[in-house]
Parts: sequence; structure tokens; C-alpha cells
Amino acid sequence: MKSKDFKMLDLEDIQLIDIREQWEWNEYHIPSAKLIPKDELMSRLNELDIDKPVYLICHTWMRTGFMSKVLRLAWYEVIDVEWGYREYYDNIVK
Repeated sequence: MKSKDFKMLDLEDIQLIDIREQWEWNEYHIPSAKLIPKDELMSRLNELDIDKPVYLICHTWMRTGFMSKVLRLAWYEVIDVEWGYREYYDNIVK
């Protein structure tokens, strides 16, 4: 999903999962996002609603590209926020 399309979503109605590390989250994050670092995601699947799409975001899309494939194998509908926070902040927040 491109950041321009992401901008149109009601962020309160989706599962937006930030898979960056805690220190990255502390610098900035989308208020409605839930932090589940990449290395913890599989052990915390019980925190996700399998009946709702999962939007994954990281800094540059590297981590979400891999983790989205893993979640799809576990039968989740996953949407990658392409180019992550870098593009989000450059094109939406600024």
C-alpha cells in the first residue's frame, strides 16, 4: 500500500502493527499503531485479530516485506505500508 492510500485510512479502525525496535518507536510513531518488534511478532500472534487485515509498518519496508510473507503463511491478511515511516513522514506528516 502506498503512503498516499494509507493516508486515506481511518487509523483507529485497522490493525496497524509497527515492527520496529523500541528505540525507533520512542523517536516517533503513529499514535494508533501497536508496537510488536519483528523478533517478537510470531510469539505475540495472539494479540492480532485474524479476522481483520494487519497493516505492517517499519522504517523502510525491509522488515515488513519479510514478515508479511510469514504472517500470510499463518493465514493472516497482511498489507505492507510501502517504504514505511521514511515515506510516511516525508509525504504525510511534513
